Amino acid sequence: MPVSLFCNWYSMNYDGILVNAYGPTECSDDITHYLVPKTISNNEKKVPIGKGIKNANLYVVREIDSNNEVIFAEEGERGELYVSGICLGNVI
Repeated sequence: MPVSLFCNWYSMNYDGILVNAYGPTECSDDITHYLVPKTISNNEKKVPIGKGIKNANLYVVREIDSNNEVIFAEEGERGELYVSGICLGNVI
């Protein structure tokens, strides 16, 4: 969600807590949560998706090489989000 949307909610004296949540289609629900602070500023570039929920494993993968070896992204590096754990939907 755009930072400006969170700022607008808080500028209307919204007294609740806003949560930025993320959940891909293959998961049963949200797998990350970030409690957006009331001090967020429009100067922020983006709002984080937060940390993984209990029983969800999150990995940022840069690439899978020709030997099918996973190469994880370094902090701050772009990659694809991989999820494992009981939060994934089952295929029957």
